[in-house]
Amino acid sequence: MKSSELLQLTNLDGFRLSVGYSLEVRYGLMGGFFSAIISANEKPFVCLLRNEIAKAITLLPEKSNSKIAEALYLVNEKEKIAFHCATINNLYLWGMGKDSVSALIVDKGDLNGMIPGDLKWV
Repeated sequence: MKSSELLQLTNLDGFRLSVGYSLEVRYGLMGGFFSAIISANEKPFVCLLRNEIAKAITLLPEKSNSKIAEALYLVNEKEKIAFHCATINNLYLWGMGKDSVSALIVDKGDLNGMIPGDLKWV
């Protein structure tokens, strides 16, 4: 689901606001950063517990310019989907032509089944 599709929903049952954690690497290009993604589907991911994102770090090649990012997300745990609230707000307010794609919620069970290489830096 894209954020534009989310904005069209009139019933947000199953969604709630939650703090989420992602992994970012800063490349210094105009202050830009890139998120870690799931290798199999090239999608960004978010963990809802800080200790879960700490496990995800161990599955990625070490980068000195990486960090844990904490942000507010609109999440649906049943669907395992999350939207970064600031991104949705910026797209809506500024009428930006691009659309953000949702992040997948990754939890302890998912991470326990992963091996190095299942996650990667963009």
